[in-house]
Amino acid sequence: MRLNKNTLHLTAFFLASIASLPAHVSAVLEKGGTQAGPDDGEKIQNYIVRFIDAESCQSFVDTAEVQQLDVNTGTNLSFMNSQVLKFSSEEDAIAWVAKRKDVQLFVKDERVHTMSEETHNSQDGRVRTMSEEIPYGIEMVEALGIEYVADSGIKACIIDTGYDLGHEDLPDDTLMSGGGTCTNDPCDWNEDPHSHGTHVAGTMTALTNDQGVVGVVSSGSMPMHIERGLNNEGSGYMSGILQSMHNCVDAGAKVVNMSLGGGPTTIFDLFFADLENEGTEVLFVAAAGNGADDSYSFPASVDSGLMMSVACVDINSEQCWFSQYNDQVDIAAPGYGVKSTIPNDGYATYSGTSMSSPHVAAVAALIWSHHPTATVADIRGALESSAIQPGGYPDYYSQGERNDKFGWGIVNAKLALEALGPSAPSISPSPTLNPTITIQPSSPPTPGPPTASPTPAPP
Repeated sequence: MRLNKNTLHLTAFFLASIASLPAHVSAVLEKGGTQAGPDDGEKIQNYIVRFIDAESCQSFVDTAEVQQLDVNTGTNLSFMNSQVLKFSSEEDAIAWVAKRKDVQLFVKDERVHTMSEETHNSQDGRVRTMSEEIPYGIEMVEALGIEYVADSGIKACIIDTGYDLGHEDLPDDTLMSGGGTCTNDPCDWNEDPHSHGTHVAGTMTALTNDQGVVGVVSSGSMPMHIERGLNNEGSGYMSGILQSMHNCVDAGAKVVNMSLGGGPTTIFDLFFADLENEGTEVLFVAAAGNGADDSYSFPASVDSGLMMSVACVDINSEQCWFSQYNDQVDIAAPGYGVKSTIPNDGYATYSGTSMSSPHVAAVAALIWSHHPTATVADIRGALESSAIQPGGYPDYYSQGERNDKFGWGIVNAKLALEALGPSAPSISPSPTLNPTITIQPSSPPTPGPPTASPTPAPP
């Protein structure tokens, strides 16, 4: 297992106690201590415990000790030989694991959150459109004129705050399934009290129907699985996200969008290592983060061939001021001032790497539908090799070379499809004659003041 460079943030107590742990246990306690919940008034001490094998995990579940510990039965991580346990303190957690010989890893069940800076078009954010509008991002990635191949079997999954089923501009449930792992009760996938998930879904699948906006795949023929892994406030826990990721794979998704993220942890590394060992052919696409720095957000920054980290560009193909930049960024996409769907037949403009990620995920599914026997490596290679590097004063990035701001460049559906080979069906002419990418010498824009990543909302 590879440990990311930002993974080992250990508390002072842990440094003093690490010698007491069994040699085979890899234990990670992220900096920041415990997190207080707004409703229960007490510190949350949930840990994800990974056992050395399936037999050990099941043996633990079958023992009386399960009754003594507070086991989170609402989150099932048995697929990765793990359980979510609650301890009264960090000291108790370390003391418990130090006595065991069947534990491989234990980590705090930290929070994850949406990766958007929301900017509404009106006071309530529910702007009605009188005619259909093509958001600039759909034109920039050149998705117009490429039809999703119905019955190709390429399914997309969205892990987010839910989906406003019944929205006038989104597909109905004919080709849909879903589930929920968030902290709300009920946690129904076909509702979205927050709006973030519905906005993401619109960028991917808003319909061509003479109203609202259009998405990358606008025919309504792409099967979807929706996982509500984030709560009404737009936050969740690693354990729930891991279960949602597993549910997406189990539902047959080939592309999974994750416009969310959190701090460093090794548990996502293990999840992807398991998938790779099993030969899983699913591409995960995640937001790089909005910290305006070179820090790593997870799961986007997991070093895996199954994960792509997406940075943000604006309408001028310039880096969004908030977009995180580091050596894990794979590709870039429009994410500043993106108009899309929100609940109650509304539309709004949001900004964030959350808005960039679904452009890439939908393009991946779109081109994959033309080559359904392609592998993840094929699709990823096509996306990266065909991406367009923006340039101009003061920076210029060469085509075919990766950099930390844009990765391999801005995703381009038309070029990616061509990169997959001549067997792809023909592409109808695009309705727009405007150039997709503008590269011109100009003075750089004056960025706004850098801010920290959005503060995780309480569950």
